[in-house]
Amino acid sequence: MSVKRERFAEAVKWVARIIALPFAIFFFVFGVGDFVNIVTNEGLQHAINIGGLLGGVTIILALAGCIISWWWLLPAGVLLILAYLFGAISSGLFAVYHVGYFNLGQFRDFWSIPGIIYLVSGALLILSWRLTRKLITSARPPSETPQLYPTCSGLII
Repeated sequence: MSVKRERFAEAVKWVARIIALPFAIFFFVFGVGDFVNIVTNEGLQHAINIGGLLGGVTIILALAGCIISWWWLLPAGVLLILAYLFGAISSGLFAVYHVGYFNLGQFRDFWSIPGIIYLVSGALLILSWRLTRKLITSARPPSETPQLYPTCSGLII
């Protein structure tokens, strides 16, 4: 049973990485390119705005979560879920600030796909961490494992 659980945990971890990393890289490259384009065409004053800053923080959180997922699963999953929450909340607040009232269409269109991807990937990474944690804690203690070679404490040589 533990071999199946270990394979399942590994597969879940890889699925989470595969679906989150391309989105994070795409939005990071897109954000940097958009920033450079605005700076070269209109200047630095127009490039620095609250919407770009909020989107940049969300993208950096997601990319950091994807990178950290190669070493630590739980912090990576938490970072991806935080990227989803920060992106959803900040885009809603930005819509209220920019439009003057809560515009559900603008809020939904901006964070529907990347936000759900980050949320699902974060949940899958946490699930994988939980499964591997159960594997570690469900192992038999060393005193109960059968020994390969019996001890020779009663023999007189």
